[in-house]
Amino acid sequence: MLGTLLDQRYRVTAVLGAGGFGQTYIAEDTRRPGNPQCVVKHLKPASSDTQFIDVARRLFRTEAEMLEKLGRHDQIPQLLAYFEDQKEFYLVQEFIQGQPLSDEMPLGQPLPEAQVLGIVQEILNVLHFVHYHQVIHRDIKPDNLIRRRADGHLVLIDFGAVKEIRTQIAPAGQSVGYTVGIGTQGYMPGEQLSGRPRLNSDIYAVGMIGIKAMTGVEPIQLPFNEQTAEIQWRSLAPQVSPRFAEILERMVRSQFNTRYPSVADVLQDLQLLSQPIPAAIPPTEPVIHSGSIPPTAPIPNPTPTDLPATNVVSPKPVSPQPSRSSWWIAAGIVGLSGLGGAYALGLMPNFSGLNGRSSDPTVSPSASVEPSAEPSPTPSFSPPPTRNITPLPSNCKVTVNDPNPPLNIRSSPEVSPNNIVATADNGTPLSVLGSQGKWLQIQSPDGWVSKNLTRQVCPLGANRVRFAPGATEAVLTQTLNQHERQPFLLQAQAQQTMTVRLTRGSVEVQVLDPQGRVIAQADRQTPVDKTTLPTNGDYTIAVENQQPGAEQFSVDVEVVTPRPISPKDTTSRVQFAPGTTGTQLNNTIQPGQRQRYLLNAGAQQFMGVKISQGDIQLTLFSPSGQLIGQLDSQATNWQGQLPQSGDYRFEVSTNQTSPYSINIEIE
Repeated sequence: MLGTLLDQRYRVTAVLGAGGFGQTYIAEDTRRPGNPQCVVKHLKPASSDTQFIDVARRLFRTEAEMLEKLGRHDQIPQLLAYFEDQKEFYLVQEFIQGQPLSDEMPLGQPLPEAQVLGIVQEILNVLHFVHYHQVIHRDIKPDNLIRRRADGHLVLIDFGAVKEIRTQIAPAGQSVGYTVGIGTQGYMPGEQLSGRPRLNSDIYAVGMIGIKAMTGVEPIQLPFNEQTAEIQWRSLAPQVSPRFAEILERMVRSQFNTRYPSVADVLQDLQLLSQPIPAAIPPTEPVIHSGSIPPTAPIPNPTPTDLPATNVVSPKPVSPQPSRSSWWIAAGIVGLSGLGGAYALGLMPNFSGLNGRSSDPTVSPSASVEPSAEPSPTPSFSPPPTRNITPLPSNCKVTVNDPNPPLNIRSSPEVSPNNIVATADNGTPLSVLGSQGKWLQIQSPDGWVSKNLTRQVCPLGANRVRFAPGATEAVLTQTLNQHERQPFLLQAQAQQTMTVRLTRGSVEVQVLDPQGRVIAQADRQTPVDKTTLPTNGDYTIAVENQQPGAEQFSVDVEVVTPRPISPKDTTSRVQFAPGTTGTQLNNTIQPGQRQRYLLNAGAQQFMGVKISQGDIQLTLFSPSGQLIGQLDSQATNWQGQLPQSGDYRFEVSTNQTSPYSINIEIE
């Protein structure tokens, strides 16, 4: 296999793993400068049956589309390509060097609480984005989290075990929705072991990572209460604070309906810890990379917010020295059991021994990725001491953006089953009085909402774009703080072609027509978009930063006027209907075009010609090419005796597009 050129592009340089269902390779991309490395997953369906292959192809394409969406997050590997060859399927993913999180968690060596808190928060930030797309990872564990060598951030890998309920083919034409109990023993809760994972099954896995880090003990070796089935671990982590221990315990409760229902709820409780977070711990704001910006109306010209446009860099976690020198692949070489969505969906051979348990192939569609129910009342943490409410900049607008709507509006800035006063649907504008930590205080209705579950946009004053004389392109460059939206106004004409290219920055670009409708958009995943402009007027190019910290961007804007297509000249022969001596020519002509008509007539015949409609010029020629008459909108008639026999030529031209009618009579 080494040296094989896949898809006439990816040259295999190493085999990373193999099984009955497929292989994983390192390859070079021969069509990119420098031949950068990538990871290729080769998936082999378990059957060559045509119907089976068709279903495998459909699910493979759906899985690839989901992986492409998830790859928009900076801490999830990008999907670079996918293709099929001889009824076998290939995924090409980003190659990332680093070491697994398990290297930082040696057995028998508990970690300090501050370091564990940072690890848990960073994982949850990425998981928030995954759950936003209604995807369950199902195999979160230290080996599937890679500390990226380039910047020290954790990258979540191995999405081969991603699960979305789909309809499978079954014997006798019956459709059965099912999933495989995929995951790693010790990091799977009971509902996942039985093949019915939920969104908060992933929260269980993150909690177990935190407990392993606090205790230095593998999850499968932790004691548990035989009556409640809850893990008993606190005595193994004397350094843990009571409040952090309560959070971890609620993350790993055996019953999903008493576990945290969402990632946002966990992050909110982590923020209530009184212990200050060290600078080396990543920020707790969940990173949500939106794939597109919801359509909005044209942006007014408010006074720009007085915010410094500086390069703000979030602090990165300190990577401890790895216990061994290694490099890992972000495409998921660790868990070959999760190689590709087709295997996870049962299209590949079923390895029931993966978790020491057999899978359940008869799960009903109710086992979807819907969020868990609100947990039963449990003791909640006391809110932090009252702090001053920080008002938002006056130009900022806030709307609901909850991955599991509706959004809960609470009477106080804390998560409690008893303080929900109202709910709001996605897209609902909120009247915000100010912010306090991770909470926003709103009015009408009065209450508090999680900042993480809203979308904040702070439009700046619009800038006018003018091309240099003779130029058709301009470069827009600026630095935006988080939530800022910079509109640029560009006057353009109907039928012109506009191309926007995002060449720098993780920002989102929209092009809105003069009526405020979105007609083009670009982002890091799809950096180029091209559109034909529908009307004359001012077009808005809006650039928005929803990333934490500041983002410097560059956007190339090109507007081209299409070259007019010269109309073709035409030649037609005039025929009279049998028994008649005349006819009428009806047509439409464009500027620069010539329409010719040939009429065969005899010498000494009498001919009359009249322009009855149209702003045209009509020129008459004899068979020898001699000019015999000219007509236009002023002189519309000609008549005379024909000098010779043969084809007389009528040539029609115009200075503007015009329909016309010409009457011809011959006696």
